[in-house]
Amino acid sequence: MKEITCIVIGGGYAGINAVKALQQAFANKANGKSLRLILINKEPHHFRKVLLFKPPAGEADIALCL
Repeated sequence: MKEITCIVIGGGYAGINAVKALQQAFANKANGKSLRLILINKEPHHFRKVLLFKPPAGEADIALCL
């Protein structure tokens, strides 16, 4: 069994969506191989800036990563 390694640099919106797309594409065409995904990012967390409007609009609570 061979392993395919894919490295994605950048854990922003595009990087996370690329990882999700690779997982879905590989799940359909595995052919007995395993997929190893490596996501490299300078931050230890992902900050979704597009959701910043929700707390002021009263749709969500504010939570901080510790």
